[in-house]
Amino acid sequence: MTLHRRNRNDLGETVVKWPLENSPIPDSELPLYNSYYLHACRTPEDPAMIWGTEVEVSKLQDYLRIANRESSFLLTTSHILIRAVAKALEKHPDFNQRVVGKRIYRFKAIHVLMAMQDPREQQAELLLVKDANQRSLSDIAQTIWKHHQDAARGNFTYQKEKQTFRFFPQPIGRWILNFQQFLSNRFHLPETSMCERQRCSPVLVNYLGFRGAPPMKMFKASRFPNESLMMNITMGPSELRPIVQNERVVIRPVAPLFVRADHRTVDAYRIAQFTETLRSYISNPDQMDVQTGTRQATSNTKQNRSEAKPPPDARAAGTKSNTHHTTSSPA
Repeated sequence: MTLHRRNRNDLGETVVKWPLENSPIPDSELPLYNSYYLHACRTPEDPAMIWGTEVEVSKLQDYLRIANRESSFLLTTSHILIRAVAKALEKHPDFNQRVVGKRIYRFKAIHVLMAMQDPREQQAELLLVKDANQRSLSDIAQTIWKHHQDAARGNFTYQKEKQTFRFFPQPIGRWILNFQQFLSNRFHLPETSMCERQRCSPVLVNYLGFRGAPPMKMFKASRFPNESLMMNITMGPSELRPIVQNERVVIRPVAPLFVRADHRTVDAYRIAQFTETLRSYISNPDQMDVQTGTRQATSNTKQNRSEAKPPPDARAAGTKSNTHHTTSSPA
């Protein structure tokens, strides 16, 4: 197999051309979670199953439009998606579990891991929303906006994890990533502040309806090299589509929805049940009593408006298109 190509210059001399730069990109320039994939990922047999579907979101858009008139901070589709995932996990507890070694363990609580964009470093970050099934929509939104603002100021909650990884020389940092995943995947370990994102949630939620995103027809969520994240739920941007309602063709906003689960813990029949529950919560947010939660939390959040309220530019962008506004990004 030829590793390089030989050409001749004008003098007839053989010139060896190398297609790559001489030095690799330093680990210090790579986002932390890209480093996890790069250094800790293996190529096993793939037990993943993906169920792709669509959800009609006209009621969701109407709900956000009404709720944001009363709310002191912006509520978005990504917040409803997190709440819907948590409630679906509550209804289908077989999905709230993970593999440790060759055994399956249930989680004690329902925590949801959410992808968000770090505006300061321009890279994907992960945020753990704890006890998401017990929290109101307003509480979830307030928490996410606060972390988003902290990240913009350089005070992200998990900044210490990145600093610790980058403190060591590159070979040692790579070994630490592999060893950390080895321990987490094979042993039942306690929760720590440094590793809670890798051990405490069965699902990563991705809302990719950010401004400027193209229509999504297909999506395959990557498998993070951690046995804790057995699921990935991704929702794409909505677009106007013809659908059939009451034997009539009407134009409605429709968004793609993809659910990836692990065949070691569930089967296709249960994925279908979970996905249908999730679709019903997203298409009709009133089922989750989000309106009641919003009203209860509004009086409390007004006292903390300076902390919870997103930057003016974010709110201005969101009020133009609440459905496409998101604090998430590809992970």
